[in-house]
Parts: sequence; C-alpha cells; structure tokens
Amino acid sequence: MLGLGLAAPMQGGGWWPRGALYAADFRKHRYMTGGRSITPAAAFSLTRGGEALAPDSTGSYQGFAAHVPARTDLGLFLSPAVSNAIADSTGTGASLSTTDTLNGLSGSWGQSRVDGSTIRARITAKGSFGGLPYVDVRFWGNSTATDLQLFFSNAEDQHLGITAGSSAAVLSNLNLVLAAGSLGNVTCRLRLTELAAGNVYLTKQLETVVPSAAALELAHFSKNWTVQNSGTSRLRFGLELTLSGAFDLTLRIAGAHLELSPAASLSARGLAAPVPTRGSPVLRPADTLTLHLPQGTRSVTLTAATGATLTLDTSAATAAGPAGLSVPESPFGAAPLVTAVGWR
Repeated sequence: MLGLGLAAPMQGGGWWPRGALYAADFRKHRYMTGGRSITPAAAFSLTRGGEALAPDSTGSYQGFAAHVPARTDLGLFLSPAVSNAIADSTGTGASLSTTDTLNGLSGSWGQSRVDGSTIRARITAKGSFGGLPYVDVRFWGNSTATDLQLFFSNAEDQHLGITAGSSAAVLSNLNLVLAAGSLGNVTCRLRLTELAAGNVYLTKQLETVVPSAAALELAHFSKNWTVQNSGTSRLRFGLELTLSGAFDLTLRIAGAHLELSPAASLSARGLAAPVPTRGSPVLRPADTLTLHLPQGTRSVTLTAATGATLTLDTSAATAAGPAGLSVPESPFGAAPLVTAVGWR
C-alpha cells in the first residue's frame, strides 16, 4: 500500500512519536528501534555507485564518497538513476596555465580562438567554492571574434547514446560567476554543438547567460535542448563568447552536466546538486536505501523536507522477524528525506 499526504506532528516517547517501533531522524542523525537508540548502520544502509554532492543549510555543498549516505543538516538526499556525459566536471585534470594560450586544460576540455595575441586566456585558479569544485579562467585581449569557445569535453558526445534523427531532449547545466573583470564587449552563451559520426560539424544552438558579479554563490544555468539536425549522433557542450572590442574577465566555472533527459533543470531531474565527475563520464543506477525494521512493523511513513509523506505497508515483510525495506527510487525528487517512522 502506498499513500501520499502531509506530515503529522511528532509526539511521544523520547524524540520519536508515541507508538513507533522504529524511527530515523536524518537531520539530527539519531535512530531508534524498540525504544532503544541504535547506530546509523543498524538503522539503515545505502548503496550509490559513485561520488555525490549535497547542500546543507548554509547553501554550501558537502561531498560524499560512493556508498556513503549524502546526509546533511537538511536531511538525507537520494539520487535517481543518473548520468553525466562530461568526463571532468570538477576540473580535476586541469592545472594553472603557464602561457596565454590557455594551456593546462583538463585533457577532456578544449578551446578554440585563443591565440595568445588578440585573444588571451589562462587558468588562474582552482578550488572549491561553497563545496563545489571550480576552475577560474581569465579571458582578455581585443577582438571581434564571434565564437571564442571553451568546451568541457572532447568526447562527451560518445557517451549520450543519441540515435540520429531522434530529436532527443538533452539537459545541460553549468554553474558560473564573474569572478573578476567585467562583461564589457562580451556576450556569454551556453553552446550545444551537434555533430555527425566522426565529429563532423552540423549546427549549433546558443543560450545567452549573464553570470552574476555578486560572487555570493555560483549561479545555476540549466537548459533543455532539442536536437535539431536529423543527422546528429554526437553532441558537445560548452561556452561561447562573442567579442566586440577590448575585454577582460575571469569566469569561475563549475558543475558542468550533460545527459539525455526531458527535465528543465537539475532540480526537476530530481538532483539537489551537480553530479561530479573526475576523468570519466558517470552512468549509475538510483541510490538504494534500505531501512532495517524490527519484527511487527506494519507500516513506515517517510517524510520529506517539503512536508510531503509516503506510507509503505510493511506488515508482510516483518511478520516473521526483522526485515530490510527498500525505499522506492528518489521518492521526493530533489527534496531530502527527513524522517522515517515505523508503526506497530
């Protein structure tokens, strides 16, 4: 039995509701079975096939290794089945440039038009901004080039599985901030390049974005594209700058993401944070959360940070003894799971 509703206030013994056989408070990291406190490992287990990021109440991201629950003071974040075709979204393979021709790019990134003369560029910094890995790239010079490009993988197009003529829907995401300089004489756009087999150029699509100079947080720019050319079988995602004179700006770049999906944003996709990659594209199943329930648990109520609830009938599973209950995939989308309560 499945039920959806709004959460009821908790009342009862200790911090858990009266009558509960099992309780998990993922915000405060406390767990109970049969009226006794238990360890997190005794309360639940989780599998996830790779690294994850999750936000906390300050707006920063925390990182979690494979199979480590992505739990912050906001709750437990569960990822749906997900892919990211960008091989190095974290810039792990990048190094600070030593020339004005933008050397030091990660081996899976690339650029065009940077000549070290009229258009110069350097990687000036790497780091973590609010827990999100970033690369700072400074562009400067004097030019009227219309398609200065920085793209985030030379091979991401090979990992999307697009069938020519399919009019596929593709979700992209990029986090940006104007770290220094100005956008004077510069128009900044997201760029999706469509290619045929052999990386033969077919067409491009553009979306204008305006990185904030406030530097309080990296702005999220999500875009859902529809493949336009019937011969497209590969894609390349990146930035395109249109120049109209002297320019000097530094862009802080993070969170590049590209996958086949009709979703309009990462949040709509069920993701609370970009999916980090460090040299290889990601393709992984949904997180699997298993609650370890005591015998006689008749139902479990899951509550999200939004107040939404989901009730699961567990009477058959726990009739003969303690049992593990697998929680449905990403039950509340991008919202974290706050509590799980098992009833007698």
